[in-house]
Amino acid sequence: MSETPIHETAAAYGRALKAAMQPLRDKGWAQYKIAERLHVAPGTLSRYLSGQRIAEKGLIEGLAQLLEEKERSLSQTQFD
Repeated sequence: MSETPIHETAAAYGRALKAAMQPLRDKGWAQYKIAERLHVAPGTLSRYLSGQRIAEKGLIEGLAQLLEEKERSLSQTQFD
């Protein structure tokens, strides 16, 4: 059984994280603003996105919450 090298896993993780953040980017959010909301330094978020580091579970949970909040606020605005 062969294991995937950590750099390939980290790169795939970075691509998945970028894809998850794309709805925020499409709404005009700058990467530094997303980092601020997730309570990480912009450089740290950049390393996560490039696959140089893998974020802790808390960052993923924070991103999910941020996406949910933004989706909810957009939906409410459309119907108000």
